[in-house]
Amino acid sequence: MDSINVLKYMEKRQLGYTGIKSKLNDMFIGQMGYIPQTYDGASDYPLDDTGNTYIYIGNTFACKFSRNKNNSHLVGISTVHGEIILENTIGHYNEKNNQFQRYYVHDDSIFNFAWAEPQMKIITACRDGSSKLCSFRSSGVLDEERKFIHYSAVKSVMFCPGSSDIFCCGCQDGSIKIWDARLYNDKMVLECDHNNISNTHYSISGTKLSISKSEKCFGVSSVIFNTDQTVISCSSMDHDIKLWDLRKSYRQVQEPICQYSGHLNETGFSKISISHDGRYLFSSCKENNGVIWLTDFPYNENPMFKIDKTDETFPKLELRASDWCADPTSTKLVTSSNSMPMVWSIHGPEQKISEKYSICPTSFYQSKKS
Repeated sequence: MDSINVLKYMEKRQLGYTGIKSKLNDMFIGQMGYIPQTYDGASDYPLDDTGNTYIYIGNTFACKFSRNKNNSHLVGISTVHGEIILENTIGHYNEKNNQFQRYYVHDDSIFNFAWAEPQMKIITACRDGSSKLCSFRSSGVLDEERKFIHYSAVKSVMFCPGSSDIFCCGCQDGSIKIWDARLYNDKMVLECDHNNISNTHYSISGTKLSISKSEKCFGVSSVIFNTDQTVISCSSMDHDIKLWDLRKSYRQVQEPICQYSGHLNETGFSKISISHDGRYLFSSCKENNGVIWLTDFPYNENPMFKIDKTDETFPKLELRASDWCADPTSTKLVTSSNSMPMVWSIHGPEQKISEKYSICPTSFYQSKKS
């Protein structure tokens, strides 16, 4: 049992914050939905629900809101062509060049990237096994600061909360590595045992203490910081999302703190994202079967919300990437797969009529709250 989370849970319950605030937040999540883009006959490009132009960019591997307080409306998209695209999600633009900015960062596909919170910096995860730390200047130029080399393809990256230097990487070989960009040595990676978690996802056959030949390690497709001491990871071949305690990784840890399940076995996880308050965990997967878990203590492995298709004529999409807006006053979720991002937001009764997809509570959540 995690003593830190137990103390936080007891403190919130004693102050009376848990019940009222959680019910309000859950109500807002249940009112979220997506309104598709509409076409303007006078333009060759479709318009979204804010009147902005739309362009086709091919397959996208990640889409994330900026973590900078003054630029939380900016969404970054990584593509198969090794480029980062910035989209302004507010305002009205007559020219798409004023709404989109393209930056070529790698010569190979960028599987993932992450924003730093205090500064306008990003860290990339490329298929060629490299990660680049880049910063956006006020002039709009993207400068490369550092390059980090891995032994296998990097599938996921994320900065430690509140830091622009410390970040974690999930690799194809099944390992999670913690890096510090302030260290200027030849290896660049923290080589201590407690900063490298190996074999995070593997098949269930064999013993717990060692990985036998019959067991197969799965690549980490997504890794995120829940707090500065805990990391959440998932794999496209492992149907459980796992929560790890970095304070325990000085020894070989085989058991995570918690596992979030409740998915169909024939579908695999793609990317996971966590809300700005750390309470909601979203998993995007095949056939629009995205679900949301609650990360509050006590832990519960069952999903609490799911995506429901309100219009049966609307095609199914694979929501490969997702992210939550960092602005605490705006509850927004962005997802993408093979086009520009889909922005999910809270809708009123009039807007609900135009929704093609909506987020609704699961039967388990309704039975728990009743």
